[in-house]
Amino acid sequence: MSTRGRFLLTTAALSASLSGGAAALAAGPVAPSSETPDELLRRLQEGNRRFVAGDLPDPKAEQAAERRAMLVEGQAPGIAVLSCADSRVVPNIMFLQGAGDLFVCRVAGNFASDDILGSLEYAVAVLKARLIVVVGHEKCGAVDAVYDAIAKATPLPEHLDAIEAGMRAGIKPVVAANGTRNDAVIANVKANAAKIG
Repeated sequence: MSTRGRFLLTTAALSASLSGGAAALAAGPVAPSSETPDELLRRLQEGNRRFVAGDLPDPKAEQAAERRAMLVEGQAPGIAVLSCADSRVVPNIMFLQGAGDLFVCRVAGNFASDDILGSLEYAVAVLKARLIVVVGHEKCGAVDAVYDAIAKATPLPEHLDAIEAGMRAGIKPVVAANGTRNDAVIANVKANAAKIG
């Protein structure tokens, strides 16, 4: 495994599957992406391949004054990402994407709560994102905690129980089948991609 870690990526092709009408908030003058969801996914995969290989761009290139000035007036990211809040999982870095490229929602355990669903719906309906991805990662503390809570039939403490409730549906079948924690990571990603889709 790379010292940067490996990341699991599942897609939900849902630019048209999130409900909702026009939102009152303006997206700004930046044009929506004309790339197809498949092209957007290939961009992420290529960025992640380069990241894992250590083929990193000059960080100064992403801080170009022209790019910053353009984004002051609005945003139109083609890709929305739901990822874990883990400090080691930073979508813009691991996919080599710059400012304005990704609309990122982060929560421990990368699960689709109502707040996350609302944010993703905004990304699609207002910002015209054309692809949503759900990213899980190895050694996820939230997955481990929920896995153990289910396996030991011991609920998590207050507030952490909300994380457990959001992740239980994907992880419970893995625990019942004596699957691995990595199996639980994958199952959690798939369950939440299906919930979004």
